Amino acid sequence: MRAYFKPGTLGFPLALAALMILIEAADWITPFYSFDRWGIQAWSIWHLPGIVLHPLLHGGWAHLASNLLPFIILGTVLAYRRQFVRIAVLGTLISGSALWLLPLQGGVHIGASGLVLCFFGYLVLRGFRTRNWQDLLISLAVALIYGLSMWATVRNFAEGVSWQGHLIGLIVGLGLGWYLEDRKPS
Repeated sequence: MRAYFKPGTLGFPLALAALMILIEAADWITPFYSFDRWGIQAWSIWHLPGIVLHPLLHGGWAHLASNLLPFIILGTVLAYRRQFVRIAVLGTLISGSALWLLPLQGGVHIGASGLVLCFFGYLVLRGFRTRNWQDLLISLAVALIYGLSMWATVRNFAEGVSWQGHLIGLIVGLGLGWYLEDRKPS
């Protein structure tokens, strides 16, 4: 059983996806209590746990469903490259801290969208930064498959959607792709 939870395996993305489903089920079963209140609200001391918890919380089944598949697919790619734990932890902490520190409009920020965009940004930039042919193929595939939908997600200014969290997640992912990967000679 332990082999499934090594940093380079599929265990971590699936475990976090299962945790997201369990939390949403608990929200659905107990309508008098919502775990979503533990998301991020700027400059609120009571919402500091949201920096870590916000990717696990979702505003309903539709919100969770829109995040789950790209989270599992991009998380699997990261797990295969043995980068999931590092990028998930850094992406969650940096983007969550930025959302908490910046005086942005909106209520409580929740959802894995920002983390999914962090995964996307990291994977796209990594191949161009390392110049490894496998990483380049992954970068191109991720950009082609998810590029338009990710761009639409960042530009979603609908009420109740944390476009700031999406944009910050993408910027953090691009930053991690740039700073964590050494450029190799061509």
